[in-house]
Amino acid sequence: MAIRMKYVLILFAIIFSIPFLIKAQTIEVGIKEIINIEIGPISYNKTIINSPLIISFDVYNTGSVGYRARARVEIYSGKDVIYRGWSKEYSLQPGVTNNLKFYWFPSNITGSFKTKIRVYYANEIKDLTSIEFTIKNQIIPKKSIEITNFKTFDKNIIFGISSDEDIDNLLIMPSNYPLGWIFEQKYIEKLKKNEKMVMEVNYEPTLWKPSEVSLTIASVDGKYYTIESFKMNREGRFSQFLYDMIKILQDTIR
Repeated sequence: MAIRMKYVLILFAIIFSIPFLIKAQTIEVGIKEIINIEIGPISYNKTIINSPLIISFDVYNTGSVGYRARARVEIYSGKDVIYRGWSKEYSLQPGVTNNLKFYWFPSNITGSFKTKIRVYYANEIKDLTSIEFTIKNQIIPKKSIEITNFKTFDKNIIFGISSDEDIDNLLIMPSNYPLGWIFEQKYIEKLKKNEKMVMEVNYEPTLWKPSEVSLTIASVDGKYYTIESFKMNREGRFSQFLYDMIKILQDTIR
């Protein structure tokens, strides 16, 4: 009887010690947190003839911490900045790669230019190698794209676009907004003739103030183009509430 009791006590001791052993093992093999990023080769068109500039490169999270990343490009003519653009923001878990793209449509301008590109990730900044390119535009594109019903909400602008022709591969490029603000660019695969599409573009102000923004919309083949400027006055609380509810319903349906 004493021997059996001894084995029972030993068994209970083993069972109760298992959680402590697991905990100790977990602490021992914990992964050290590292924030890191790698940038792939930069692809771009070195000579631009009747088309937009397109800059593309991959970003790869090689650390052990997830973060959000986006990039900014500044285009210089000599020492003057003539355009600033922001990529879409992506969430990158460790080991994940995503592609960042920029577009710029150089209307009525030719010559040699250079860029400054920065990637913002996990409250860190990585500077990329500057690139140089030449613009040799020869034709003026058709202004067959119309922008209507522009509205400003807390984090988005919305507007309608339409055209009297079928257009493939459209680019939306905001510009001339306040320094320090972020405005994402947008790509549209197809706009059908006489179809009205409602577009939504994300932005992040620093300190809000009524401002202006210019919207350049151009096709990748350089045939179609328009630019218009709009006053940004935020919609009232009720309009903002309706907009937020519609967004929630759309996300629920998806």
